[in-house]
Amino acid sequence: MTKRKIAIAIAAAALAGTCAIGGTLAWLTSSAQITNTFTMGNVKIALDEADLTTSDSSDRTSSNQTYTVYPGAIVEKDPQITVEAGSVSCYVYAWVNDTLKINGVDATNITVNDDWVEVDGVDTGTLYRYGSEPVADTNEDQPLTKIFDNIIISSEIEQYENEENTYEGNIEVKAFAIQSEGLSGDMTAADAEAVAHFNGN
Repeated sequence: MTKRKIAIAIAAAALAGTCAIGGTLAWLTSSAQITNTFTMGNVKIALDEADLTTSDSSDRTSSNQTYTVYPGAIVEKDPQITVEAGSVSCYVYAWVNDTLKINGVDATNITVNDDWVEVDGVDTGTLYRYGSEPVADTNEDQPLTKIFDNIIISSEIEQYENEENTYEGNIEVKAFAIQSEGLSGDMTAADAEAVAHFNGN
């Protein structure tokens, strides 16, 4: 083989080797992805009291009830707010409006439990906050301390024959909760929101 033929053969072999290597080359790559899902937190509360239609004291109802009373009676009425499972951290409020008069006399004495703190500013009734800290979020229902345990009918009421007794007004209890996160001023801002809610603003 002449020198020229040898040179061509080597060049061809080199080119073939280059093509083979080139066919296996590829960029090293990798990929990843994060998809964010956003959900709004919920504030969930319930309000109930002892069910008068049953003798089981653990039975509760959220329905309006009718009470039979007499002077000096201690009436089982124990409204309770529950922060339900899955609720976000929140401040909880109870509004109590007692306008009941029997035979023209203020009829009731209500003693609110110590865990409930009075908040000023509502136009009618009385507003209470549960403690001074928000109720933390958990995965379980959180029954709070009952707002009060009973009502006592005034012994000052003069009782007449049934057809002569007069009843005016009622005892109304409402619940309100507001998320604690994102509130400017925390408890003060929560109180202001609760007052505005019950004043209809």
